[in-house]
Amino acid sequence: EKALEIQLSCSCLPPIELATTYNNIAGVYLRQNSYELAFESANKVLKHCPEVHQLLAATYDIFAELYSAQNKYDEVIDAYSKKIEIMKKSESKNNQELSKTYNNLGMIYIKVGNGDMALAYFQKTLNIEQQLLPSNHASFAITYNNIACAYSMKEDFREAVKYYNKELEIRLLSLESNYLDVIMTYQNLTIMYCRAGKNTDAFKMNEIARKITLEYVSPNGIQLVSLYNDLGELYFVNHDYDNALNSFEKALEIGLKTLPIDDNELTPVYENLDQLYSNDQSQISTAHLSEKKSYTSLTYNTIGTAFN
Repeated sequence: EKALEIQLSCSCLPPIELATTYNNIAGVYLRQNSYELAFESANKVLKHCPEVHQLLAATYDIFAELYSAQNKYDEVIDAYSKKIEIMKKSESKNNQELSKTYNNLGMIYIKVGNGDMALAYFQKTLNIEQQLLPSNHASFAITYNNIACAYSMKEDFREAVKYYNKELEIRLLSLESNYLDVIMTYQNLTIMYCRAGKNTDAFKMNEIARKITLEYVSPNGIQLVSLYNDLGELYFVNHDYDNALNSFEKALEIGLKTLPIDDNELTPVYENLDQLYSNDQSQISTAHLSEKKSYTSLTYNTIGTAFN
């Protein structure tokens, strides 16, 4: 703001310098979540900046973030598209920044549920990365993950499996530094194999994820709650209700060691227990139904509601 004050007093100042200061101010306001002030400064950049300039591309990036914070996704797409148009016309092309922008557009299309457009932009990101980066670069793991997400949204689970496996190959190159990312990839593979009808592979992925979690992360971590819940769902879809119940109970047991009874992380487990008892109670073994359990009050309520 002090720089702007001085600049505004200079009659011979090049407009681009004024635009640069407005852009910097807009960026600071954005980080402070002062969106109206950020919009005001960003719009002033448009008045002082040439139509094709790297600074203008940076300002449209700010516009995109501002609109994204307000869930105005059509405007986000428009801002990123204008940024890309400027970058393509610029003499000094920054392919790395272009790749990042394609990726950001893909993520927005994921948010609005357009798997086809998301996939198209993630592929553009991948094409640039393949030109710039070594094949084992960590950035590929993120891009492969995003492509897999797009295929999953399109319900093309076999292609999703293919790209999650590509992601896994990259993640495993540096297992010790990213255990949680590796576990998440195995978890995604579990879900995709299940949806693709490959239950044996799904169980295998879940087992590996649990083993890594127990060995390298924590025997009582939130990751295990999610993994045992996934295991229960696998058993459930395979009509093995006793093992499904065992898995859901294991998830709950681990979760309640570190989480409050009404923690959101436990909600999927409660819901699965509710579904299991309400829909399939007749197919759960007598031993399980008659066994005395020291359930928490919330679990009693969940299961009790089903029986009532």
